[in-house]
Amino acid sequence: MKKSDSSRSRTTIRKDKLSKLKDKAEHADEYLDNLLRLRAEFANFKRRSEKERQRWALCGEEELVKELLPVLDNLERAIEAARQAGTEGPLLDGIAMIYDQTLEVLKKRGIKRIESVGKEFDPNVHEAVGQVCTDDVPNNHVIDEMQAGYRFHDRLLRPAMVRVAKTCH
Repeated sequence: MKKSDSSRSRTTIRKDKLSKLKDKAEHADEYLDNLLRLRAEFANFKRRSEKERQRWALCGEEELVKELLPVLDNLERAIEAARQAGTEGPLLDGIAMIYDQTLEVLKKRGIKRIESVGKEFDPNVHEAVGQVCTDDVPNNHVIDEMQAGYRFHDRLLRPAMVRVAKTCH
C-alpha cells in the first residue's frame, strides 16, 4: 500500500466518521426538539387540567349554594316575622346570629348578596314582580325586595325579586 493510498483511506474513514457524527448530532437535535415540545405540551396539559378541576369544584359549590338559598330565605323570613310580631329575646338573637354567620361563610366562598332596595332597576340582576305607584321614590328604582338575589363570584346565581317604583301623575 502506498503512502497516498493510506492517507486517502484515512481521509475516507475520517469523512465517514464525520458524516456519522453529523447524523448523530442531527438526531440528537431532533430528540431535543421533541423533548422540548413534549415538555411544553405537558405544561399546557397541567394548566388546562388545573383550570378544569377548579371549574368543576366551583360548579359543585354553586349547586350546593343554590340548594342552601331557600334555607337562608326561610331564616330571613323567620327573623322578620318574629320582629313584626314583637318577639324579642335570646331565641330570636340566636337565629339572627346563625343567619349572619351563614352569610359570612357564603361571603368567604365568593357568594355576595345583591343590594337592591333604593337602587335603579337592573334587569341583569333584578326580576320585577310588581310596580308600585309612588312619588316618594324615583321612577324605575327598587322599592322593596321580595327575595334576595345572589352572585357567585362574577356569575348571577339568582336574581333578586323586587317591586319597582312607578311615577304617578
